Amino acid sequence: MTTAAQKRSVTRKKGSGPETRRIILESAAKSFMERGYDNTSMTDIAKLVNIQPSAFYNYFKSKNEILFTILEDIGWKMITMCKEAVESVDSNDPRLQLEAFIRAHISYEIQHCKILPLIDFHSFRATNDRSGLTKPQKKVVTDAQRELIRMIQDILKRGEQDGSFEFDDLTTTTFSLLAPIEHLIYWFESDKGRLSQSDVTENIIKFIMKALEKSSRKIRKK
Repeated sequence: MTTAAQKRSVTRKKGSGPETRRIILESAAKSFMERGYDNTSMTDIAKLVNIQPSAFYNYFKSKNEILFTILEDIGWKMITMCKEAVESVDSNDPRLQLEAFIRAHISYEIQHCKILPLIDFHSFRATNDRSGLTKPQKKVVTDAQRELIRMIQDILKRGEQDGSFEFDDLTTTTFSLLAPIEHLIYWFESDKGRLSQSDVTENIIKFIMKALEKSSRKIRKK
């Protein structure tokens, strides 16, 4: 005779593992984007991944925990990947560091294209009360945004100082640089038959580097 405890143990084992957790996060992100955070319930998410609600709570206790996990895990992992890429090249060469940053950022965007639109949306709303996050959670999200921006601006400022880059305004340049990278998640999948990830990466790097060239270099090339 199988006891209730044994049944719970079997249920947990059947639905355990990093893969199930990943599927839950991706399914929840998709539902949050399509139906809205407020209109998605824990039961809805459990049905999407075909897990019994009782087993589902072994992974996440609340909808808020799911949302915050997506924003925290994916957001900070992207920052770590970009930081490691920048640190892997010559620290005295801002051009190489910026190229490394762009390559890592693009790679991460494409790898997580199913979840990142949700991060963009909720990161944008993290400063208001409609984000679905608590105040401490909002701080984690905004801190991640600031860290990414700080990393880029540090490279840009050093490049300007050593003559590698030229730009008029640091803030405008920072967000203009991020725009073509972060918008990949909205179009690259549908266009992957014509352009490879490598093609897209090299085109974006060429575009950004050309925009940052000193005026004297641009004049000589004309």
